[in-house]
Amino acid sequence: MAHQPLRRACLGALLLALAGGALAPAASAQSAFPNKPITLIVPFPAGGSTDRHMRIVAQDASKYLGQPVIVENRPGAGGTLGTATMSRTAKPDGYTVALYTLAMLRMPYMQKTSWDPINDFTFIIGLSGYTFGFTVRADSPYKTFNEYIEAARKNPGSVDYGSTG
Repeated sequence: MAHQPLRRACLGALLLALAGGALAPAASAQSAFPNKPITLIVPFPAGGSTDRHMRIVAQDASKYLGQPVIVENRPGAGGTLGTATMSRTAKPDGYTVALYTLAMLRMPYMQKTSWDPINDFTFIIGLSGYTFGFTVRADSPYKTFNEYIEAARKNPGSVDYGSTG
């Protein structure tokens, strides 16, 4: 299966992250971690590429952990709403983990936030990332990014683009 190396790498990363929760004082009571379902907050809508990726990781991790890993989609604010809300509401016991996007680092520079992007989170492991590019159709008159920008500047409102965010 084409997804196997990715699945194994992501599963390993998530298991390491979840195991880190076992070291938290609240989670290290008398029973082994995990002894109840784990919530994985995905700060994007259901059905998108990030959601799909995280659901595969959660499904595989559930098998190995012996507890469900429940995906909760909490989209909004450019991928920051769900994770930011977690920082204020979840117990620090390892039973709630969230996908932390680079937008979490940018947002406080663009507007006032009720959370600190460094001090309000415990970073466990890098699990996923995206590389973005800029493309046009092969028959487009624009062959470089600078040509595209120049056309947009000369004709405001007449050049379109699409973005995931």
